[in-house]
Order: sequence, then structure tokens, then C-alpha cells
Amino acid sequence: MIKTNKIATTLNRAHLATARSPSTKFPFGTSDTLQPLSETFLFCFEIDLELLLNRTPEHNLFVVAWVMIDRSLLGVDLMFVSLKEICESEPFPGFRVRSLNTRFMTLAYWVVGAGSVLPLHRHPHEQAMNVVEGVFELTVGDVTQRLESGVVAIIPPDAPHSGRAITDCSIIDVFYPIREDFIR
Repeated sequence: MIKTNKIATTLNRAHLATARSPSTKFPFGTSDTLQPLSETFLFCFEIDLELLLNRTPEHNLFVVAWVMIDRSLLGVDLMFVSLKEICESEPFPGFRVRSLNTRFMTLAYWVVGAGSVLPLHRHPHEQAMNVVEGVFELTVGDVTQRLESGVVAIIPPDAPHSGRAITDCSIIDVFYPIREDFIR
């Protein structure tokens, strides 16, 4: 585990190129996505190797290092994350999502195309589903309900549920506890 004084030393000796939200694409030209656990942040440093080695700069040789730092070491509980910084995925055809884990819950921001079908599934998480725009038909157990803008559905843990977008939809889901399967 990284100690706080090591973080300070690294910050003093490295140029912070960027800090990313919990989901970010690698800058190496691969399609791999890294999403650390909610207690970590991903930092990109451009590190002058000669400075780190206490040598006289001759070549200005830099390396790029991606470092995950535990949020608790930084004293960070409050988060402001731009949805644009979170990588989008499509777990089901027509269902595009950007998800974010906090310490205790997962937030998922969905954009769903009209006619897209959410297959029957269940999970051990309690889920609050808020339709922001559009109309979504949700079935939980034997109950089917049309959800429109401003309607929130509370889905109990382990309840089988499925759905279908009647129109294009924007949906926000909140899961408790965090969904480890949403970490990509």
C-alpha cells in the first residue's frame, strides 16, 4: 500500500498530467478499460527520470506512469465527476451506460434506444430506477408498469426483472451495495 509521504514525494517530483474519474480508457491505443474500485483515483504522471534519480538533467527523459491512489489517503469523500469522463459501454444491444461507483453504491446513467429489450435477470442489489426522459416498460416478478419521466421504481434485491424501451429513454439507476460486475 502507498503511504501518504510517498504520495507527497511523488507529487513533488512528478508533473501531474491528468487525474481521472474511476473509469478511464488507457492512453496506450488499446481498447482496454480500467475502472478501479470506488476508493481509488487514477492519476497520470509525467515523471522526469533524472529528477527522480537526483541526477543533473541531460536529456529530459520522461516516462508516463499511471498510478492508482486510495481515496482515503487523499482525504477525499466528496466527488465531482463529469459523465463525459466516464467510459461508455453497451452491455445489452441498445443499452448504453456510464457507471460510477462510490464507496457504498453504484450509479448508472443509461441511454436506451426505442424498442431495446432488457433481458430477464436478477442481482443481490437493491435498485432504484428513475426514468428521466421517455417511456420504459418494466416487469418485476409478475407486475408490469410503464415508467415515464419522473417515475421511480424500487426493485428489491434478488427480484427477477426485465424491461423494454417504448421510446428513446434516459434512465438513472442507483444500486446498493456497489455492483462489482459494473467495474470494467
